[in-house]
Amino acid sequence: MAIQRGFPRGRIIPSDDVIERHGFLKKLEDHLYYGDSIMLASPRRTGKSSVASEVMRRLSARGCYTLDMDLLHIVNIERFALQALEKVTQLRTGKLESMTHSLHDFLRWIAKPDLSIKMQDVEFGLRFHGDPKEMDPWNVLQEAFEMAERIAMKDDRRLVFLLDEFQEIDQLGGERLLRLLRSVFQRQENTTYLFSGSEPSMMKTIFADHRQAFYRFAAIWSLPEITPDEWQAYIAKKFTQFGMSAEDRAIELLIRATGGHPYCMMATLSIAFFDAKDSAMVLTRPIAEESLHQAFDQLDAVYENLWRRVSEISLGEEVLAALVEGNPPYRGNNPTAVQRAIDSLIKTSIIIRASRGRYRFVEPMFQRWIKYKIGGQLDLLDEFWI
Repeated sequence: MAIQRGFPRGRIIPSDDVIERHGFLKKLEDHLYYGDSIMLASPRRTGKSSVASEVMRRLSARGCYTLDMDLLHIVNIERFALQALEKVTQLRTGKLESMTHSLHDFLRWIAKPDLSIKMQDVEFGLRFHGDPKEMDPWNVLQEAFEMAERIAMKDDRRLVFLLDEFQEIDQLGGERLLRLLRSVFQRQENTTYLFSGSEPSMMKTIFADHRQAFYRFAAIWSLPEITPDEWQAYIAKKFTQFGMSAEDRAIELLIRATGGHPYCMMATLSIAFFDAKDSAMVLTRPIAEESLHQAFDQLDAVYENLWRRVSEISLGEEVLAALVEGNPPYRGNNPTAVQRAIDSLIKTSIIIRASRGRYRFVEPMFQRWIKYKIGGQLDLLDEFWI
């Protein structure tokens, strides 16, 4: 019996729950397959990791080699080098039975006769360089990425390498590391990179600033939003799979109130699913309203903490208060100080630039929370009582 899944949140979601975003996934898949490296940036909780994971799955199904690394959990250049080496050699050896904790452990593992035979055709040069303790991790890292290309070339396969949370590269090795990676990557023919990051402003600096080593190395893409029609189709299909139904007006309310933000939508749908399951198997407008209130209760502590971060930004509260009410943020304040506040709010992924001089909240529910908690609105859903 297959495991039934409700509405997933807070993790990489299964393929069946990934929404195409108006053909974006197919477009991303094709560009990577045909050799274009891509920089994909989007704030956390917007579905970026799920999109990247699904695209990598599809590329694997098309015969590509696929590797991924999450730089957020790599603490130093030594761990980066070791993990890269482990990932690349697994293209030949299969997955490690257990993680190695040092380069010495790894080289002892790879020296086993059966594994050594599997690596002999790709010029694995590290094993002959003397004492592993004296090996320079920078050289190890370079060897790992160069060997990735050698394997892809030898097997005549496209290799797509996902480097997630790539903005952390600055903490790992800064300009020296960026220059090293660029010098290796730019000579590769069969290896394509997907650079994914949750801090768009930092990612754009890495790839769009002419002073940076990765300037114009990859095409700069943004993750598009899920359209209301896509949400409508997904929700209706999902409820049908469970022998349930959802009223159009209930779905419309959820889309409008959450702004279609993936995490907020899934959190609310998870609540609505169980409430509807216990009430005639139908998602009605009243159930949707109650689910939204419960979702706001669950997010209250998160938004309280976010508001404290806003209060640490000079003029941060004033700027957000103006945006909540739909007013220009510059009115009555020093333009330079306001711009600094806006830049800080963008850097912390609280707002994004919609167009020249116009900004909007990453999470529309946070905007409603401010209006209710700070602005004195009587009900979180006042504007939806129709």
